[in-house]
Amino acid sequence: MQTVKTKTSKNYQDYLLSALSDSERIAKNIEVVLEDQERLSGLLRLTLTDIIQAKVKNNNLSKEAQLSFEKLDQLLAKTDGQEIYTFIDLLSNLGLKLSIISDS
Repeated sequence: MQTVKTKTSKNYQDYLLSALSDSERIAKNIEVVLEDQERLSGLLRLTLTDIIQAKVKNNNLSKEAQLSFEKLDQLLAKTDGQEIYTFIDLLSNLGLKLSIISDS
């Protein structure tokens, strides 16, 4: 039997946190989650948690942002973001679309 060596794969979480250091990528990830018609339970909360973890890892999270996230995270834990998705539905019914863009 022949021994085959394969290249070690990157840890997905490390890759994700590294990818989320880019503001454009962060904006796109949030936009995709908000546009998803299936609205998978907890996906918005998970996405925001990943973004916050990436900011913490890069030492790039203000105290204000941390407090805002904690408040929103508590709301998302209770409602799964239904208010946000209802707002997006209203915009869609008015012929409008929410867009997330980087401020930097």
